[in-house]
Amino acid sequence: MRKKLSIVLLFSLFISFSASAQKKKIKFNSINTFNLIRGESTVSIGYQTINGFRFSNWYSGIGIGVDKYKDKTLPLFVDVRKFFGTEKKAFVYGDLGYNFSMKNKPGKEIYYYSSYHFTGGIY
Repeated sequence: MRKKLSIVLLFSLFISFSASAQKKKIKFNSINTFNLIRGESTVSIGYQTINGFRFSNWYSGIGIGVDKYKDKTLPLFVDVRKFFGTEKKAFVYGDLGYNFSMKNKPGKEIYYYSSYHFTGGIY
């Protein structure tokens, strides 16, 4: 677990340091989102905050959030974005991290399963 978290943090730092080598203006940036999550039977909420640095057409940051759909989870991840155009409105992004379970529910019946256990995984 620590090894995975260390890799994610090192990746984020590597991107930030490579940006400073380009001698461009680096700005701190925060992206905060609130989500409505709809599934087959319920609507729930989720929220995230991503804090990092923007340089030229790139953004790199570390994010954390809460997802309350079906099972409450806590994703911790690295976010990387590439902006396009002169106004930088269009972008592509990717996230990679780990999704922690906020609680385990052994013995709870869900649909056709007689027991249930969620431990988290790759995000």
